[in-house]
Amino acid sequence: MTYDYSEDKLIEQTAIKLFKDLKWNTANVYHGETFGKDGTLGRNSEADIILSGRFFDAIPDCLSRHILTLTN
Repeated sequence: MTYDYSEDKLIEQTAIKLFKDLKWNTANVYHGETFGKDGTLGRNSEADIILSGRFFDAIPDCLSRHILTLTN
């Protein structure tokens, strides 16, 4: 059941529409996400807030080494 004033309606769907308008790829994996290296998004668990594989592929090596140092 959806409500007009739900978080899904007001925030998530609005953000998804904005990202689609910007030509970004979107995925709603609230139900059915699989975890691990070959999972849906490559996350190990719901606690992973950064899609590490995609993120580190998108930035230069020197910067990614510094980020790894800070986050470990």
